[in-house]
Amino acid sequence: MPLPALHGPTYRRSGTTEAASCTRTDGNAAASRPAGLGPRIHRRNERLRSDPYARETLRSLLGPATVPRPSRRVRHLDETPTGGTLLTLLADPGARKDAKVHALRLLACRPSEPGLLALVPSLSDQDGRFPLPGLARAVARCGPLAVPDARTWVEDGRGWLVRIGLEILAEHGDASDVPVLTAHLTADLEQGSWCGPKVLAASLARFGPQAAEALPLLRRYWLHTPHSYERPAYLEALAAIDPDGLEHAYTESLWDCEADARMLGIAGAPDLPQVRDRLAQLRDDPLETPEARRAAAARLGRPRGV
Repeated sequence: MPLPALHGPTYRRSGTTEAASCTRTDGNAAASRPAGLGPRIHRRNERLRSDPYARETLRSLLGPATVPRPSRRVRHLDETPTGGTLLTLLADPGARKDAKVHALRLLACRPSEPGLLALVPSLSDQDGRFPLPGLARAVARCGPLAVPDARTWVEDGRGWLVRIGLEILAEHGDASDVPVLTAHLTADLEQGSWCGPKVLAASLARFGPQAAEALPLLRRYWLHTPHSYERPAYLEALAAIDPDGLEHAYTESLWDCEADARMLGIAGAPDLPQVRDRLAQLRDDPLETPEARRAAAARLGRPRGV
């Protein structure tokens, strides 16, 4: 039977010996689609999903990428499984990875499940190099309850487990954890690992003068980090631990490309002629953020052009 003529857009043919495809050249598929084509495509897809023979036939002709696939949702979990059910699944070495990932995502949205902590070291990907997706968020729900386990994890040789442990100690640890946090910050600096130190630096600020041993390290990070957005965190940590001797850092921050750093400079720079000149520039700069302009004007005590 001859194919009916197609009216409207033109098509460019391309294909192989087994199949051919048509590519539209006018870019307006919806406007010229033959009447009733949408429902016919929908019925075809539904038939292919329910008829294995038709699916295999089309796959043999056109390749697997063109065949609609059944949904890959995790179907064997209840809609509202209990915490015990989720922990049992996570402890099962034969459970599928996607089922475990789904369980972790559910736990991350619920109150803490302390039973998860004993399972954490076993919840890695197949090669053991990475944690299962969602593990860190689920562990974070345990808060201070995870601190004793986290102190064990940071001594582990697996980087992903060490990192989860450090995040817990940074958020919920006490002054006894300062040497461990400082040691890992030092190692990151020596290895040139610049992604993540901001979190540990911010955690040291919680301990104030008790983290004085980290001052030289934080100064090096502030001076040498290639990530400008992390400089404010290092300066804030320095100020929280020991605010003395930061006049130069605050003054330099007035010219920083990061708005947060400029705000710190506006608040902390000493009252010097060059500082007042720079504050006036920030106050009157139409490209400056409104917050910085207002802060500079307040610091000068002469609001103008804000």
